[in-house]
Amino acid sequence: MPNIYRKLADMNVEEIQNIIRSTVKESMAAYQTKEENSTSNLITMKEVAALYKVSLVTIHKWRKHKILPPTIKKGGRVFFRRDEILKSLEK
Repeated sequence: MPNIYRKLADMNVEEIQNIIRSTVKESMAAYQTKEENSTSNLITMKEVAALYKVSLVTIHKWRKHKILPPTIKKGGRVFFRRDEILKSLEK
């Protein structure tokens, strides 16, 4: 019998649950940090409308006619990359 199986067999249920719990917490923390970093450069359509000082309807039209940079869809929401929007504002 391999070593890992002997170790698992010697552990009680609470020890195994604690190991699983701590492993899941570490994985979730790493995922959340990665997710926060990836969304920190994204802005919403509402924020873009405020930057351009136009309505959301105008932003929708500009997006449809590809006047604005490409969007990113995440969790059913639409985002723009902040740096691309700022570059397009300078033009």
